[in-house]
Amino acid sequence: MKWLRGSLKENAWTAMLSGYMRVRDFGKALLLFEEMPNRDLPSWNAVIAGCTQNGLFSEAISLLRKMVMGEKGRRNRPNQVTVVCSLSACGHTGKFQLGKSIHGYVYRNGIGNDFLVANVLIEMYGS
Repeated sequence: MKWLRGSLKENAWTAMLSGYMRVRDFGKALLLFEEMPNRDLPSWNAVIAGCTQNGLFSEAISLLRKMVMGEKGRRNRPNQVTVVCSLSACGHTGKFQLGKSIHGYVYRNGIGNDFLVANVLIEMYGS
């Protein structure tokens, strides 16, 4: 996929990534994600959501950690989409400590007013 480098904007990369995830071609999706020159929040959300929606919960959590720790000198802050997908993955894998940490992040950053976040918190704690 090196032919893509330099020829697409971030939103086009993200659209392709989402498309690969929708058709369950995870190998190509993850390869495309790894080769993205600039990973913005929507691209991180697309890959984390795609993994979560397709049952790749451990991969979603691993990607969340990469996103938060930062790479290439760039950190991305999770938003509601990231939080919903990550909490769902935590509930499915039994990683409740991480889920509690994300819940703390939600509380500290005031993003818990979203009904999707509230629902996934209930789902996670009810698991």
